[in-house]
Amino acid sequence: MRSWRPLLFYVPAGLIVMVTMARLVLTAGHARVEDVAGPAILLFDLTALVLALVVRRRPGIDHRTRGAWTWFALSRALSILAGICFKLFPWESFPAPGDVLHLSSGMVLLVSLLMFGRREDGRLERQKLALDVGAVVVAGGMLMWYLSVGPALAADNLAGDAVAGAVAYPVGDLLVLFAVALVIRRGVDAGVRKSMYLIAAGMLFEIVGNSYLGYLRTHVGWVDRSGWQMACYVVSHCGLAAAAFEQLRRSSAAASPVRADRPVSRMPYLGIGLCVGLLIVAVLREDHAYPWAGLVIGAVVINVIGSLRQAAALRENHELAITDPLTGLVNRARLHESLGRALARGQRSGQRVAVLLADLNGFKEVNDTLGHAAGDRLLKEFAAMMRRAVLGADVVGRLGGDEFAVVLNDIGSAANAAAVVKRLRAEMQLPIMVGDVVVQIDAAIGFTLSEPGEHDVDEVLRRADEEMYRIKRAGKTPEVSCAAPALCPHCGVSPAL
Repeated sequence: MRSWRPLLFYVPAGLIVMVTMARLVLTAGHARVEDVAGPAILLFDLTALVLALVVRRRPGIDHRTRGAWTWFALSRALSILAGICFKLFPWESFPAPGDVLHLSSGMVLLVSLLMFGRREDGRLERQKLALDVGAVVVAGGMLMWYLSVGPALAADNLAGDAVAGAVAYPVGDLLVLFAVALVIRRGVDAGVRKSMYLIAAGMLFEIVGNSYLGYLRTHVGWVDRSGWQMACYVVSHCGLAAAAFEQLRRSSAAASPVRADRPVSRMPYLGIGLCVGLLIVAVLREDHAYPWAGLVIGAVVINVIGSLRQAAALRENHELAITDPLTGLVNRARLHESLGRALARGQRSGQRVAVLLADLNGFKEVNDTLGHAAGDRLLKEFAAMMRRAVLGADVVGRLGGDEFAVVLNDIGSAANAAAVVKRLRAEMQLPIMVGDVVVQIDAAIGFTLSEPGEHDVDEVLRRADEEMYRIKRAGKTPEVSCAAPALCPHCGVSPAL
């Protein structure tokens, strides 16, 4: 879709949210908040329902994603029915018909979320997934216990239906929080990543609104929904409609590369932070500092120290996993991932990406005659030359053996890539000492540019690899050689023949 097309959704949606917020503020105390926010929520739910039904009929969507959007559409239909029931049957007891439908819509949305996530392979990955999600769910459970569930169970003056209502919504929210954490930790395919994050953000607003209502009803008594809570609901339902809209956009556009790996999970630290915050709040509300203040402060400090130490270890392990130990360059997997991200950025910005491949000439002879230590020295020196020849934003990696690669981000033209090759060749003119022998490094270097909108990482690497080996087989080292003949006539660089 064209770049202006998102405005067709986001401008009206933003106006609806802002107008509803203003009305909630201006009519406070003069009108039921449900009557003010209800039309906006209904409109967003209808929009999400229609868009989800359109999405599930689009070609090119896999069976699992299609099923997820079917469940999503069903959850929006139940949410619409819940809003109608709250309007027609404004019961002041639990469970009202609207409560049943609203809770059911949350459970159906939970099923939809679970279908979005990728499945984990391997026992260790499943264990890490369970621990990460468990940390978030336990922290969320502590928050809900402190705000509504605990006070509801401890209160002597609350009726049974009030206690049930105060407990049912937090439990439902906890299950949704479990699904959100599970999907985020699992990771999702590129085609639904943005939609999933919008769903997660929308449900977090729903959880905040429900937790606030539960707090009021357990500490104050039976109260109607407030303007602040309805504002959370409006933003939540807007986020769900936006998720369906983004999926419709993605299904109409070219596919993007799927992220090769996922970043180190920060979920346990978020859970620890929430737990620590609750402990601090609970201590501050106590009349006496002894004994809990000192114990809680000590527990907080120990948790912070332990978390920082664990984070440092995780960063170290991550660096080891993506770095070539000999040269300090990124390894093949990391370079593949960096190229995928660069191509994705190029799709959005219209900029081209260049990939440069270099293979050392005569490396085997150095290894055989001077030993492996000399060969390692040669590889390290060439890695340093490549670093000096590129800009800081470019990614230099070792593919293995004596083969190296560079991802040149937003290169613009083949002439700019050729300039990098010339700088590298200038570096290679300087001889180096390998033991007692003076060696001048030589390499076959070829490069290619991505075509506009190209996203196939393997295809771009294949073209660069073919160009580099063509030069190596020819037995010559031209100034530059480019595997993008369609682009070169426009930049003044002639590909070697």
